[in-house]
Amino acid sequence: MALRIVAFDFDDTTYPVPLSSDRTLTSTFIPYSFRINAVTVYFPLGCNGKVKVRIIQTTDNSVPAAGSRPAGENVLAQDNLGSETDVFLSGNDGYETVYLDREYNEDSVLKAYAVNSDTVAHTCSIKVYVEKI
Repeated sequence: MALRIVAFDFDDTTYPVPLSSDRTLTSTFIPYSFRINAVTVYFPLGCNGKVKVRIIQTTDNSVPAAGSRPAGENVLAQDNLGSETDVFLSGNDGYETVYLDREYNEDSVLKAYAVNSDTVAHTCSIKVYVEKI
C-alpha cells in the first residue's frame, strides 16, 4: 500500500506553540484503516527540550481548550518500557523519529499536541507516516 504523510506545522506566523502554554492541531478524518509506521518531529535550534510533542489518535475532531490535553490514545506510548506514562518527543536543532507499527480503524483523527515550557514561543514540524491497510 502507499505510504502517506499527515503533516502538522507549528509555524512562526500561524500556529507557533505559545510561550508557557500548549497548542493542538488536528488532521481531517482518515476514511480508511491505517498503520502508523513512524513519527518524525523537527525541533529548531533554541527548543532545548522545552517543547514536548505527543501524537493522539481519536475519533473526535474537536480542538480542546488551551491547557487541556486532547482525549484519545497517545500513539507514542506503544510498547513503552519506561516510567513516563504520557510519552512525548522533545529535542533541539534536529529531527527526532520514532518507528511504530500500530493499526487504527477508519474515521480516526490524528492530533499533534505540543506543550511549551519556555518563556518564548517555538515552532516545530511534525510528519506522521501512515499506510492504508
